[in-house]
Amino acid sequence: MLCRPALALVALVAISTLGPVRQAHAQPADGVLVFYDHVLPADLTTLEATMLAAGASSFIQTDTWPANLGPFRLAVLALPNNDLDPGQVADIEIFLAAGGLLVLAADIDIFVDPIQRLNDLAATLGLDSSFVPAQLDMGCGRMATTVPGNPLIDGVTSPTYAWTSEIAVAGDGETLLLGESAQVIAAYEDHVFLVADGNLYTDECSLEPDNLQLMTNLFTAWCDFDLDGEDKSICGGNDCDDDAPGVFPGAVEDCADGVDNDCDGDVDGADTDCPVGDDDDDATGDDDATGDDDDSTGDDDTTGDDDTTGEDDTTGDDDTTGDDD
Repeated sequence: MLCRPALALVALVAISTLGPVRQAHAQPADGVLVFYDHVLPADLTTLEATMLAAGASSFIQTDTWPANLGPFRLAVLALPNNDLDPGQVADIEIFLAAGGLLVLAADIDIFVDPIQRLNDLAATLGLDSSFVPAQLDMGCGRMATTVPGNPLIDGVTSPTYAWTSEIAVAGDGETLLLGESAQVIAAYEDHVFLVADGNLYTDECSLEPDNLQLMTNLFTAWCDFDLDGEDKSICGGNDCDDDAPGVFPGAVEDCADGVDNDCDGDVDGADTDCPVGDDDDDATGDDDATGDDDDSTGDDDTTGDDDTTGEDDTTGDDDTTGDDD
């Protein structure tokens, strides 16, 4: 009765220990990893075919932890039977910092210990959202409802699922899919995609076109997650922060926000796009908005050098009509 899918694909999640990850300049990677060490894996025939059709160069399904996660853009961790050791956690953190998307896959409440291990990892990586063991909506053919707004579910309306736990969405987490019992069965937070039922991705039940679209999005839509037209480095692009729509190569550099907006490696005043002033007291002028010293249009006053119309008085140099008397 239990579909094993959760062991295989279910929650693509990229997580950061410090909240949203600023993308590292990593080498492009286009492999997909599904790691399980619990029970026999579910049938991932459709998932594999979908990933390869979406552009993945490899699809690895294994219960042996790889030497490194560098070749993978998408990594799925499903119901771990053993605690992750520090080296595995470090590998995941490096993977996320390089721009990968990590999937955390849960299932119903008979897998209490594996679900707790997923929650422990999520907490270590800085997530506020977590899985809540449950046993809801038993049976294939259930229809999920999409909560729009996240690129990972673009074009997805009603994917099918079966047998779920649920997700407690908190902090910066986003609800993506709701089950028929109003439970959250898919969510996203800080580069992590959490899924409470593997039947969304496995062949235990019949998969619908919406399920295939969701699978594809996890591999392709992830590349330009902020929709600014530039892919992150792990996908071969040069976006240095794919969480920020205003940050990408060619963007206008904001000279006072502490951010490398145009991804050229220089921030604010260090960027050649930012003007350099004589008195260095504001963002655009020398000591004011448009003039040389401390007023709006002149050197030391509103219209002249040191007064309203002249250099030190109203009409002349230092008096009303003359040069200095």
